[in-house]
Amino acid sequence: MSAKSETASKIQEEIDQRIQLMESPEFQPIPRLTNRDYQIILGASIICMIGIILGLY
Repeated sequence: MSAKSETASKIQEEIDQRIQLMESPEFQPIPRLTNRDYQIILGASIICMIGIILGLY
């Protein structure tokens, strides 16, 4: 068996395990993002953009 097909089979096994986990009744999905989360993301993005622009000069 080649390394490529071995890797592909390992990936497929991992995918199958994760699907089983997600379909199990005790699986609890992560909570949805709130408006506050989006505000933090936007603020961090703006700060990074300002840093990039100031770094160019």
